[in-house]
Amino acid sequence: MTLLVLDDLVATLDGAALLRGVNLRVAQGEIVGLVGESGSGKSMTALAIMQLLPERTASTGQILFGGRDLTQTAEAAMCAIRGRDIGLIFQEPMTALNPLKTVGDQIAESFMLHEGLAYAEALDKTRAAMDRVGLADIPATRYPHELSGGQRQRIVIAMAIACRPKLIIADEPTSALDVTTQAQILDLLRSITRESGAALLLISHDLAVVASMADRIAVMKDGRIVEEGATRSFFGAMRDPYAHALYEASVHRPARQPMMNKTAPFFVAENCTRLYRKPSLFRADPQPLRAVDHVSLALSPGESVGLVGESGSGKSTLARALLGLDPLDQGTLTLDGVVLDPARKQDRLRLRRKVQLVFQDPYSSFDPRRTIGWSMTEALGHLTEPVSESDKARRVAALLEQVGLAPDFAGRFPHEMSGGQRQRAAIARALMTDPELIVLDEPVSALDVSIRARILDLLADLQAQHSVTYLFITHDLTLLRAVTDRTLVMQKGKIVEEGPTARLLDEPQHPYTQALVAASPDLPAHVAGLQSDV
Repeated sequence: MTLLVLDDLVATLDGAALLRGVNLRVAQGEIVGLVGESGSGKSMTALAIMQLLPERTASTGQILFGGRDLTQTAEAAMCAIRGRDIGLIFQEPMTALNPLKTVGDQIAESFMLHEGLAYAEALDKTRAAMDRVGLADIPATRYPHELSGGQRQRIVIAMAIACRPKLIIADEPTSALDVTTQAQILDLLRSITRESGAALLLISHDLAVVASMADRIAVMKDGRIVEEGATRSFFGAMRDPYAHALYEASVHRPARQPMMNKTAPFFVAENCTRLYRKPSLFRADPQPLRAVDHVSLALSPGESVGLVGESGSGKSTLARALLGLDPLDQGTLTLDGVVLDPARKQDRLRLRRKVQLVFQDPYSSFDPRRTIGWSMTEALGHLTEPVSESDKARRVAALLEQVGLAPDFAGRFPHEMSGGQRQRAAIARALMTDPELIVLDEPVSALDVSIRARILDLLADLQAQHSVTYLFITHDLTLLRAVTDRTLVMQKGKIVEEGPTARLLDEPQHPYTQALVAASPDLPAHVAGLQSDV
C-alpha cells in the first residue's frame, strides 16, 4: 500500500527553483533512500512533506499522505500530523534539542500534545520510549549537553517515534557519528521500521549507508529525481550520468604512490600522556582522565599515516599535543633530531612552523572578518624570517593556484566561498610555512563525495610535489584505505593496533579494530554482493 506520493512537486523561493517536479512514492513499511549532494533538494523535499518550507516559498504539485493532500491542509491540522503521523529526525541533535529542558521533558511533550496525557503519564511513556532506543540506563532528567553525540541522536529518534508515526523522515541521521555509533543508529532505525511497520525516508549523501539500508534508492540533483530503482538492481542498471558519477566518487581512490622504502623518522613522539582532571568539591585530588595514555609514534618523510578511533578515543587530544597546543603530562616530542619543549617559545614556534593543521570545518577555522589572503600570510609574521609584502602576495597566489583556486581568491572572505573552496584554501594556508608534517583532522567528512574525491586527489598531488608527511585523523576506514600507508588504531587513549593499512583493515587482530571494520559500510563489497544475488 502506497503511503506517501509526491506528484510533480515544484517549489520556488523568490523566483529561485528549489524543487523541479519531484515525483516519489514510499510504500507502507518500505525504506527509501534519497541520495544527493548539498543543494540537490533532499532537505527541501523533507521540509515540503512536513509543510515547513521557508517563508516566501511558492509550491505547486501534490503531496499525498494516506490519500490526503498535505499542500491543501491547514496549519492547525498539520500541527496534529507532525509528530503523530510523521516523525522527523534531524541531522544535528544539538540544534534540534532545547538546551534548557531535560531530554525526558522533550520526549514527554509529544505524548502530552498528541495523546492528551497528563505529565506523569507522559513521563511513564517517555521512559518506555527511551528504553526502546537503547537508553535504558540514561536518566530522563539529563540535559542534552550531558549526553554523548550518539545518545543525543537516540533521544531525537525517541522523540520522532514516540507516537509511533506511520512515516519517519531521517535527514542525515548519522553524518556526524563515528562508524560504530552509526552502525548502531542504523540498526535501530531498521528494527523500528520492521517492528512498527512504519515507512522510512532516509536522506543522505552517503551512498554506502543508503545501499546498506534501503529497499529502493532515488538519486536527486538540482531539485529533480534523476535515477530511481530497487536497491538490488539499482547499481547494475544506472543510466543517468550523475548517478554514475556519484557512485564513482563514493569509491574513488586517488592516484598516489605508496611509500616503498621507509626512511628514518623525522618526527617522534615517545610515551606521550595527557591527563584531564575534573574539579571536585569532595576530593582534593580527583582521579584524572587519561585522554592520551603512553602513546608513541614515529613519522617518516613523505609518509601517510592514519589515526583512527571512535569519538572520545583521544585522537584530537593527541593531535593538539603533537602541535604543542596542549601540554603533555609525560613524554617527549623530537623534531629533526631535536627534543622540543613546547613550553619554551622558541621550541613552540619551531614546532608550529614545521607542523601544520587542517581542520574538519574550514569555515570555523578562518576569521570571518579577514580575507583568505590575510589568513594565509598571518603565520609568516610569527613563524618565519621577515618576508616582504610583495613576496607574501606572490607566495599566496602560487599556493592558491597549486590547490586549484584563482589568485583573486586571496581577496575573498570565507563566506564568499563554497565548502570545497574553503577546504582548498585551508590546505594552501597549511603549506605557507613549508611544513614537514600536516595533521588533517577529518578533512573531508563534511564534504560532498565529489568534492571529497577532488580534495583527496589534491592532497596526493601536493604530497608528490612537496614530500610532505600526512597524519590523517578520521573515523572513516574507506578513507584510510584510499590515502594512507600505515594506520594506528586508538581506543581509550591507547594505541591498540598498528600496521600497514591494507593488512590492518583486511586482517584486523585486536577486537576493537575488528569491531570498527565490521561496522564500517563498504560500498564496493555491498554492491558486489547485491549483483551476485541477482
